[in-house]
Amino acid sequence: MKECYAGICLSLLLLVSACNTTENKVLLSNGIEMIHHKKNDGQKPQFGDFIGLRFQHRNHKDSIYQNSFDTEPSSFKYTEHLFQETLLEGLGMMSVGDSASFLIPVSKLFPDASKLPRFIRSGKHVTQIVTLDYVKDAESYNRERRERLEKERGEDQRKIVAFVKENKLEVSPTAYGYWLSTDPDKLPKSDPSGKEVWYQIKMSLLDGTLLYQSSKEKPEKQIFGQARTIPSQVESLLFQLPIGSEETLILPSRMAYGRRGISKPFKVPPYSPIVYELQVEKVDYVVLNDQ
Repeated sequence: MKECYAGICLSLLLLVSACNTTENKVLLSNGIEMIHHKKNDGQKPQFGDFIGLRFQHRNHKDSIYQNSFDTEPSSFKYTEHLFQETLLEGLGMMSVGDSASFLIPVSKLFPDASKLPRFIRSGKHVTQIVTLDYVKDAESYNRERRERLEKERGEDQRKIVAFVKENKLEVSPTAYGYWLSTDPDKLPKSDPSGKEVWYQIKMSLLDGTLLYQSSKEKPEKQIFGQARTIPSQVESLLFQLPIGSEETLILPSRMAYGRRGISKPFKVPPYSPIVYELQVEKVDYVVLNDQ
């Protein structure tokens, strides 16, 4: 259903703009076929610029496996090695507002066929549909980025202060950017190598929406140095807390899921601070393999 909906939205988008768009088929020097939906002769990217792109990726069966058309554009610095040069030449032909479809042989994206995702087939092609939302010189981009981050910090601060006051929480901002009920610099310091922590965790939005809660019967487990499923700030705190500790940690949105949010494994809207309630139940040490 999501694939169908995204496909319909894309078709409508192209249909609405068709009267102002010309379509050109181009064979790029690297053998990739590009269908350029050109709207105007506006600004084109130059090396060193920052460009804003949105993508939709389809496999050989035209099934969508990645889509960012409904999010803010992703920013990239336009360099000679962007996207391993697969899209570089084509992007240089595009102006702001243009879109393009790139038919890319699978072998160019996955030279090692043994590492293909299950939905990609060797010997086939994938289609990457790209829209060019903006082109900005480095000075303008960095200035706007600083202004945006400052605004985001201010909004997060306002939301968190109101939440803490309303819920009468004893948490305070720290020098590290997050809010905590304990001064992190006063927590015991020890070598976390090989440390294994069993803990309970509850994650929620400021409006009370529950994102995730561990089971009382089966607590979460984290070993220092191994792949984690929690933010680095939460992991770092866990390995400092003694057994029996209970802490409330609030991460500003920039430390959580940022301006994009996520839709899986739970839904977090853009610009959303996250509340973590932690309880350490057990601490142990394991022997790590040095290899």
